[in-house]
Amino acid sequence: MAQAFAREFSESHEKPINEIDPAIYSVLQAYRWPGNVRELRNCVESMVVIARDKRLTVRDIPANIARESVAFEEEECAPPANLSLAENEKRLIKAALERANGNRRQAADVLDISLRTLYRKLKDYDLA
Repeated sequence: MAQAFAREFSESHEKPINEIDPAIYSVLQAYRWPGNVRELRNCVESMVVIARDKRLTVRDIPANIARESVAFEEEECAPPANLSLAENEKRLIKAALERANGNRRQAADVLDISLRTLYRKLKDYDLA
């Protein structure tokens, strides 16, 4: 459906979109879509409008959807009471990197932090 919407909005907004980064699909699939198809359609239109080039990437996904799609399963989201804030942050960073298949830019986008901040935290937590 996302591909069909991308073609439709590419034409209607006269913005040639030739490719969709496969990483987009895992982010979109992880989102709950409370607005169903209409919300997906609006999301894809937004992505086409803000796309910087002819390829849709994870950075084009609206921030609210990218953040919520990382809504790691309920049990993953609930921080264990016995871990510090730093340990919980470390777990979230690891999970985001895992979901992004090691792509640091995607992980930073999903965590809604700058790439520079992610690199600093990776160094601070000895995850680099």
